[in-house]
Amino acid sequence: MKKLILLFSLILLFTISCKQDDSNKPSGLYVEKLPTAGRTMMNFEEDNRVIITYLDGTSREFGYSVGEMAMTLTPIKSSTYPAQNLFYHYTDPNKFEVGNIYDEQGDVMVFEKPGTK
Repeated sequence: MKKLILLFSLILLFTISCKQDDSNKPSGLYVEKLPTAGRTMMNFEEDNRVIITYLDGTSREFGYSVGEMAMTLTPIKSSTYPAQNLFYHYTDPNKFEVGNIYDEQGDVMVFEKPGTK
């Protein structure tokens, strides 16, 4: 009986810790606020997919993963482009900062959910 309680406790702890790992993941639509407001949109979907839409209307689909201070973008439909490892800081559910997806040496980009002040 004690082993069963211990097993249940470990499963519960593992489930809770997995859910906490998702707490720093963006979800839904975010729009670039800085350095160029409105230039880029990132729409985070289920299954760790994100669609990035650029100012000219073109878009690309990526797989993504986030760590404590990093985001990795991996092209889904094109193997010609390598994965990008970017700085990443999730401030709250409405805002995050990410390394510049246009120029690795460029300014950090700030994204916010539309309607956030």
